[in-house]
Amino acid sequence: MSEEVEVLKVPEHVDQYRDIDLKLLPGEVVDEIIQMSPFSKVRSYVLCGLIALFGYSVYMLFSASSITVTALIPPVAIFLVTYFVWHMDITRDLKSLVFSIIKYMIGLMMISYVLAFAANFFSPILGLAEWLGLGVSETMVSLNPADNISLILAYLAGLANAFIMPIAPHLRLMSLVLIISCLAASLLIYFSSRGQLYYLTNKRIVVRRKFGTVQVTTLPLDGLVEVTAFQGFFGRLFGYGDVTLTIVSGGGAVESLKPKPAEPVGSFYEVKRKLEGVKDVWQLKDKIIMLRDRYVEAAYLERIEGELKRIRKVVEGKEAPVLMNEKTVEKQENT
Repeated sequence: MSEEVEVLKVPEHVDQYRDIDLKLLPGEVVDEIIQMSPFSKVRSYVLCGLIALFGYSVYMLFSASSITVTALIPPVAIFLVTYFVWHMDITRDLKSLVFSIIKYMIGLMMISYVLAFAANFFSPILGLAEWLGLGVSETMVSLNPADNISLILAYLAGLANAFIMPIAPHLRLMSLVLIISCLAASLLIYFSSRGQLYYLTNKRIVVRRKFGTVQVTTLPLDGLVEVTAFQGFFGRLFGYGDVTLTIVSGGGAVESLKPKPAEPVGSFYEVKRKLEGVKDVWQLKDKIIMLRDRYVEAAYLERIEGELKRIRKVVEGKEAPVLMNEKTVEKQENT
């Protein structure tokens, strides 16, 4: 007859997850239920806000009768900042952030020199300045990158007036759609983060993701070999962090919460899994290590107890001794 399966009771402070039906293993006890912090998605919120701001700047740009260099500066600046935030892994470390800002500034200066040189070289040949009605000088590239950027913006403004202004009403409509889409995306990101829970038991870690669909991932404690906690620049400001778990699997790599290539270690595989956006990240790391050590120690003691009981039966004559060959002994030692 099969043993009864316990049903996890969710605490009262997360009423929206009361209908969860997670099956506990025999002897398994839930130690803690952790909810993903909505602040951990601050990068996504900032990105949505920047894209919405870019849409607003585009709307204002094409609401004027003509495009000038001054009017081009806000959308171009917002676009560059948005691109910078999109590749925002650099903000995980303040030192990397500073060096990346310097690197992007130097790269932008180099691009301005190249584009300004190309504009000065081809403009007299093609008569581009006269055709666009621009009073651009025929001098070579300036040592001041601001002058080069101003020259490039002047050409872009002329091209926009010549080719883009006729469809300005359609572009204003698209910018409004972009703003509304970004606001809706922010709400979706918030509810997605609220739908992710982490369950810590004395035998495993269960990750439950609920957003339209439900995904439940089980991480066994006995395969856990490394626990790494990380708290980036924004994580220190808003009080959240990530815990990366390195799990060794002999059956091959399975799909991860954050898919990464599996790294073979002998006949095993190392699988990286991440618990994102958790509060008290350092305490959580220590608790996971403590639960892992307890679980491994309990399994080891249970195995020793079973061996002692078997030996006692053999000594008392209640059971005939079992003779094992060398291969069987080696197999048990490896296990």
